[in-house]
Amino acid sequence: MSFIQTLGLILKTKDLTKLKISMKNLFNPIFILFILFSTSCSVKKHTGETHSIGPKSQGLIEVTSDGYGSTKSASIGNAIENAFKNILIQGIPNSNQVRPLLGNNAISVFEKNKNYFEKFFNNELPKYIMNQKILYYHPMSVNKASSQVVLEIKLDALRQKLQSDHIIATFGI
Repeated sequence: MSFIQTLGLILKTKDLTKLKISMKNLFNPIFILFILFSTSCSVKKHTGETHSIGPKSQGLIEVTSDGYGSTKSASIGNAIENAFKNILIQGIPNSNQVRPLLGNNAISVFEKNKNYFEKFFNNELPKYIMNQKILYYHPMSVNKASSQVVLEIKLDALRQKLQSDHIIATFGI
């Protein structure tokens, strides 16, 4: 029985047994349409993709990072924050910081020091950015934008700051 026939039967029938059978037939196409529609409309908003550009001098790391936001400045800010979060929590493959800067338990260290990192992201990020370049900015709609930035980050200075603030252990102790 086709979807249209099932729908017609539901509208015409007064017999509940036929209605139950018809509802089973109707449910499958509606459910399938719902799944297809909901997956096709989803948009990935926060990938946080960060990639190493190549080798840099000792103590520095150069990365590209993607960000999203409601405005150009918000999407650029998100890209910068994503780069730092990836360095801290995941590490950057094919770079001089492959492992998370926060160590093996990076996620728990980050969560444990949530207030510290909130202040850090709001006030101190520019101190650790040596160079910044906007690769692209793309307005996706009225309140959505994406950006990609290239950042040269002072990795050694960042590590020293985290050590002096007792967020990570000093090596050799």
